[in-house]
Amino acid sequence: MLLRRCGNVALILLLDVVLSCSSDTVAGPGRPAAGTAFTRSLTSVSGARIPAVYFSDPTAGYRSWADSATATVQADGVLAFHLYESGTNPLSAPHENQPSTAYFASGILTSDSTFAIHYLGSSIPDLGTINADGSITVNFNGVDDNGQRVSFGRWVFASAYHGPPLNPAPHISGVNPATVTVSDKAVMLTINGSSFTPASAVSVGAQQLQSVLVGSTQLQVNLPPQLVASPSTFNILVTNPGPGGGTYYYPVSVTRAVPTIASLSPNTVAAGAEIYTIAITGSGFDAGTMVSVNGVLRYPPGPVTPTTLTVRMDPSELAAAGVIQIAVVNPPPGGGSSSSLPFTVTAAARQLTSEIIAPVSATVLASDPVRSVVYAGEDGFDPVHPRSIIALDGATGNVLWSIPTRGTPTMLAVSGDGQFLYYAASLDSAMHRVALATATVDLTIPMYNTSQCFPRVPFGVVSPGSPHTLVVEQYCFPGLRFGFSGVMVYDDSIARPKFASDPNSTALGPLAFGASATALNAFYAGAVYDISIDASGATSSAPHYINGTPSDFEIAYLNGIVYSTTGPLYNPVTHGLVARSTWFPSTVYSIAPGRDGKTLYAITDRLTLDALDVSQGTFVGNVAVPGPDAPRQQLVRWGTDGVAFIGGGTGHGGSVYLVRSDLIH
Repeated sequence: MLLRRCGNVALILLLDVVLSCSSDTVAGPGRPAAGTAFTRSLTSVSGARIPAVYFSDPTAGYRSWADSATATVQADGVLAFHLYESGTNPLSAPHENQPSTAYFASGILTSDSTFAIHYLGSSIPDLGTINADGSITVNFNGVDDNGQRVSFGRWVFASAYHGPPLNPAPHISGVNPATVTVSDKAVMLTINGSSFTPASAVSVGAQQLQSVLVGSTQLQVNLPPQLVASPSTFNILVTNPGPGGGTYYYPVSVTRAVPTIASLSPNTVAAGAEIYTIAITGSGFDAGTMVSVNGVLRYPPGPVTPTTLTVRMDPSELAAAGVIQIAVVNPPPGGGSSSSLPFTVTAAARQLTSEIIAPVSATVLASDPVRSVVYAGEDGFDPVHPRSIIALDGATGNVLWSIPTRGTPTMLAVSGDGQFLYYAASLDSAMHRVALATATVDLTIPMYNTSQCFPRVPFGVVSPGSPHTLVVEQYCFPGLRFGFSGVMVYDDSIARPKFASDPNSTALGPLAFGASATALNAFYAGAVYDISIDASGATSSAPHYINGTPSDFEIAYLNGIVYSTTGPLYNPVTHGLVARSTWFPSTVYSIAPGRDGKTLYAITDRLTLDALDVSQGTFVGNVAVPGPDAPRQQLVRWGTDGVAFIGGGTGHGGSVYLVRSDLIH
């Protein structure tokens, strides 16, 4: 026998205690009828009446005496053996009622009258019989210090038991799930068996686990995260307290899941692009997860969560066009490989066709949809055109014309047909319209103006297909005041009567038309608003709170989704947050929708212009744009292959960057 001591209790450790009962309901030789139980006390060991030596260690001079032992055939068919030891000296007689150290083992019936006791780490069981006279015989064996198998004698349990009632020994027939998958959360384990009681305790090693007794045949326990966080095998123990009772061990394996892979971000780059890290989303990831890049395994360079990880790409892998297959692999135990996703390296790195820096002091930008012209609002720091609207030739950066304003321009909006430019300025209580064909102001639009409200307009858009209709976000200064602030609709110089506002807010933020001229979205302080436009004016929905950054002051509608600088923001049809799939690989300063209806452009913190095909969820590529780092803002799309943005400037406007590239189309 393999004997181990647990605290003040020594236990025989078992590998398999699953009862294999005969289907015969007729009692066999010595086997009682099903459902009955009896206990016998130890009578002799190898013919010697107790007290008798049943274990000795000559090297240590240790001798253990079998002063008392019992064998119980339980009603559930489990044979339970309890051996009691008094120490190194025998008692004059058995003392069944005396507290003592107990050794416990349980057996498996191999027929109606024979049984086997299996031990952890041993393939050779101890064998025994239930005899016709009701006695129980078992031949106990073990190993000596040299690992040689030795006999502990033939034990006969034939005497009537007169001690206190014995608690049943527990028995585990299996667990569900049979194999636990690695998890960062607690896992519910169901323990199936018999002879479970309200006093049954569940443990793993020295750690006691909270369990729920479902019935005498089932326990439930939550395996804590630290037990299931990585692959392992451990024994779960169910212990019934004495007198009698016992502990049953059952092995539980924690294995890795077969991972899945859902997306790569980015999933496409131009050859030579400075994209060194790819973000991977999926499921079943853990600390041992690796990434297969064209069959070569590598570990993630950064943190791994159950659904996200990254892989670092070598510049040599991105040097030439091709397709790289990327999969996620979990090593054994369990584990396996996900399917692969393609990472595409396109033919050539994108190039700047031209970059012109106009040395002005711009605060806002707008582009002409018809002409290759960019319009800039200049603050008072522009030495040549202070406080004015200027038109810049996108190809040369030359100023084509300028119109003075009363204050620093705060809003520019161009009609879709290129007919009008609308603007507002900080010290002006009216907005103005410029006829672009003649570069002259042809309309003044007065705004609500009282001693309580000096109007400001930070955002404005022209209605699609209606060049005479302007929608603006208008608020009061100084001090935002509800009742004077909201989204207003103007037809030429006439304001429609209804304006959209939020009773809990004084502003609705930047604006973007959606799928039609009647659907508008605004974003402010972490909330998106659906704004309906009709003949009476603007009506706002209740705010839809999402995960956008409250400081976002740019939104764009493209391919049915509202985007901000932090990612896909909002679906106006479902009125819900959009799950991010592919997004730009760097921090985004400013965004602008392309004219093809599917490409979103971004200026990033890596001094690049990036392009994303939102219809396919693919990263198109990027191109380096030299110049000062931050702030880079007010990105607009102009001409057939150009963008413009404001760069530099601290506390005032900045230069206008006019960029052309084969990335832009």
